[in-house]
Amino acid sequence: MDIIEKAKSDEEKFLEAQIAKIQMKKWGKWVILRFLAVGIIGPFVLPLIPMRRGSSAERMGYENAVLFFVAINLIIIPIASYMYSKKVDEEVMNVKRKLLLLKLKQKESTDSKPIN
Repeated sequence: MDIIEKAKSDEEKFLEAQIAKIQMKKWGKWVILRFLAVGIIGPFVLPLIPMRRGSSAERMGYENAVLFFVAINLIIIPIASYMYSKKVDEEVMNVKRKLLLLKLKQKESTDSKPIN
């Protein structure tokens, strides 16, 4: 029985470490750098990318194209960050659910032991 209890406690430790790791991933430095790179560099570079009828900088002028892409980024980046946050929260909840089920199984197994 000690081996089973030790395995369960090891699994609990693993799940708790996984929760901490996922929560650190939520707003890590790479996530913030990606959003900043897309939000700051994107509006200045995207108008220069060629399309079918020429680049948007040629069609509407570089300044207007940059303002257009800034407006698009002001809409898209908050939506993308919200969706990413919800995805990470969902992952944390799944791991917490597994941990809770493990603890319930452990409690049931200790409650069902006969007393000698």
